[in-house]
Amino acid sequence: MKKVLAIALALIMLFSFAACAQSNPNGGNETPNNAQINAVDISKYPADINEWSGQNFIDYFKEAGVFVDEGDKETWLQDHAMYWPGTPVNECAGFWDDAGSIFVMLFILKEDLADSTPEAYADMLNGIKENKKIDLEMQAMPIDHLLGNVAFCTSLTTDEDTYNAMEAAYNQLVSDLGVTPEF
Repeated sequence: MKKVLAIALALIMLFSFAACAQSNPNGGNETPNNAQINAVDISKYPADINEWSGQNFIDYFKEAGVFVDEGDKETWLQDHAMYWPGTPVNECAGFWDDAGSIFVMLFILKEDLADSTPEAYADMLNGIKENKKIDLEMQAMPIDHLLGNVAFCTSLTTDEDTYNAMEAAYNQLVSDLGVTPEF
């Protein structure tokens, strides 16, 4: 009985994530053409995307005008030791609102963490590339972009303005750094 319940709950969670991803105002694939973002001085940030910290991403997307800490909206950081021990996730940065219409997570992976292994890092990176999701303990999170060692989850955002601004700022980041995303 416990196995049946566990399978049923897992299926419900999977269908919930699928429904959220499909409810994305742009279907998760279109690049917004009309989103307005602020110009960002990229020289303030590391030249190599693999050296960016969670705080760098928060600062960049704040400067672009996407992330704000006001009203029911907030940015946050999760460090490895407290939230991600034993995994290759070094940090997680994010932006969300109380209503659940804004949900952005950036997973910053690192190969040489003391309590993880290079093999676990390679497995997680390859899993993201193959499945466009990051597998966590009891759930899988959809990954919309993989840029270097950073996995971006944006498609759970249903607020059209925020989603479009996030995609525009992401595309500008890619262009400014002159990097090629994995996807």
